[in-house]
Amino acid sequence: MLACHPYLGFGHEFLEKIPGEAPFLKDIHVQNPSGFVSFGLYGLGIGLSIWLAVVLSHPWPQYLIAAGWLAARGRLPWRLAAFLAEANDLQVLRQRGAAYQFRHARLQDHLARVPR
Repeated sequence: MLACHPYLGFGHEFLEKIPGEAPFLKDIHVQNPSGFVSFGLYGLGIGLSIWLAVVLSHPWPQYLIAAGWLAARGRLPWRLAAFLAEANDLQVLRQRGAAYQFRHARLQDHLARVPR
């Protein structure tokens, strides 16, 4: 019966060439490389999704993504820590703990205005 070249179904199972001719083929599945590749891609996608969810739940990757996005759009210096340190040395900003504050409220108000 196998010499009749059975067909391969969508679930990688053998199908009979003529229905009812070889009922023993009903539950035989073929394990071929394309099946492993498709399952591997699903596994890779699930793994990347889990990794992304874990990474984005921490503040440091969130900061890197936000700072990179803003720097690429020209809204933030690429070297933010060096910029803040220089502004502190030039007495434009002052450091209070982990936060930076403007020394002059008028400068802060001027920089905070939305351009027209």
